Amino acid sequence: MTDEIRRALCKHNKDNPSLTQKQLQEWVHSNYGLQGLKKLSKIEKEERKRDRATGWTDLETGHHTHLMISIMFFLEEFHHLKIQLQDVLIATDNFGPNKLIGHGGFGQVYRGELVLPEGRVMVAFKRLDRKFGQGNTEFWKEIMMLSKCKHENLVSLIHFCFEGDERILVYKYAPRGSLDRHLSDTSLTWMHRLKICVGIARGLNYLHDPMETKQRVLHRDIKSANILLDENWNAKVSDFGLSKLGPANQPQTFLVSNVVGTLGYCDPSYFETGLLSKETDVYAFGVVLFEVICGRLCCEYRKNELVHILVPLWKKCVDEKKLDDIICHSLKGQIDDDSLMRFSTIANRCLHKNHRKRPTIGKVLKELEAVLKQQLIAVNEKEAESSQMTTATASVISSSSIALFANVLGRKGTSVARVKKTGVLSDDGYTWRKYGQKYVLNSQHPRCYYRCIHSKLYGCPAKKQVHGCQQEPETFEVTYHGDHTCIVSSSMPSKAMTSHSPPLSPPTVQWLSMDMAGQPSGD
Repeated sequence: MTDEIRRALCKHNKDNPSLTQKQLQEWVHSNYGLQGLKKLSKIEKEERKRDRATGWTDLETGHHTHLMISIMFFLEEFHHLKIQLQDVLIATDNFGPNKLIGHGGFGQVYRGELVLPEGRVMVAFKRLDRKFGQGNTEFWKEIMMLSKCKHENLVSLIHFCFEGDERILVYKYAPRGSLDRHLSDTSLTWMHRLKICVGIARGLNYLHDPMETKQRVLHRDIKSANILLDENWNAKVSDFGLSKLGPANQPQTFLVSNVVGTLGYCDPSYFETGLLSKETDVYAFGVVLFEVICGRLCCEYRKNELVHILVPLWKKCVDEKKLDDIICHSLKGQIDDDSLMRFSTIANRCLHKNHRKRPTIGKVLKELEAVLKQQLIAVNEKEAESSQMTTATASVISSSSIALFANVLGRKGTSVARVKKTGVLSDDGYTWRKYGQKYVLNSQHPRCYYRCIHSKLYGCPAKKQVHGCQQEPETFEVTYHGDHTCIVSSSMPSKAMTSHSPPLSPPTVQWLSMDMAGQPSGD
């Protein structure tokens, strides 16, 4: 019967993650009677005995005497971190709505300024809401964890307030908020996303395999909402209210009555068995990796009700090599193919059903650092290629009838440039007037003609009609300099020549103006 209750508790905790000890006892009594309560008591004693034997620390809700002793100990040990409630009220305008920046299971978060030794500093105040499930346990655990664990990729605890009914944690302010708010942001580049993922992995690696404290921390609630970002997009792992602290030589522990994490991120085997290990955090991090590359959260909600968990779909697409079906559209074209394959592979391995076959966070970190390095090499190669291009500039005469005359040699698939002269466009702000184009490389190269019919500006693909040439225009930019004169500049790759031309490096370009009929005015 004990094993049956263990399994039932795991399932019930999954559906009701904020049970108090009293509620847990009532649930067991209603389902298993007095005999079940005796079994529950036996389970709890085994848990406490095992924790003492293995060195694992978890302030279980309901052990009132143990909790009060721990609070007295914490107040003495961390007295230097305590702050007066009056200072908090002044900094937050008495918890004014204009200072509110977020909320979660713990309570509400406010921003404000405190005077610290280094001067006035913007901080975040996380205020415990006593009406909800999380409470003293998480409050003191967060203080204990963050006072022991110091790392550049962990959130920094500055102060706490323990006064009357108020429980407030004070952190260094993260101006960009949490990662979940930026997943769909098209301006968040692939390089930024990789940097964030590497930062999370470094923070977790410090928690799992510490070098100095010799104590391991299992976070148990890794998710995008618990990753904070500073002004430079550096990741900070936060929210240690559900974490567990123990010796680094213990590979795993068992939990029954505690909170098990967040739906969508929680390891399925942990849900089913109650077995907690380092790889439980690895699974959750794998979900975050997929969220980063897919640009969306792992769960879909409608009217605050869960309708779909996307993790199985993501795994299936990786297994079937259909990454294009799930990758964030704004990232396509930014990601080096080899980097994409390595990133998706390591993310998929983190989600292996068998936790023993998942990589350690140390191995995940090495892979992500390799992906970042590979992506940097690809970017540098593109920049080196671009630096080999020459820039040709010349004056172009502007008139009211013919808006722009420019001759550009370039590669196929490029777009017509950004234009900074309103006179270049027709009245609709969309269409270029028809005009002829001509470029002259040098005496060894043929002359080619282009006629631009219709173009969207600012980086959109252009519609072109090309005559007598195998090349299409490269991107160019026009800047108005007054006196009816525009300066036209363009990058010319040396390899972008007609197929029958001898290779020259670099090509020289002469810009020619056209007459009103759209014909070349010079040779």
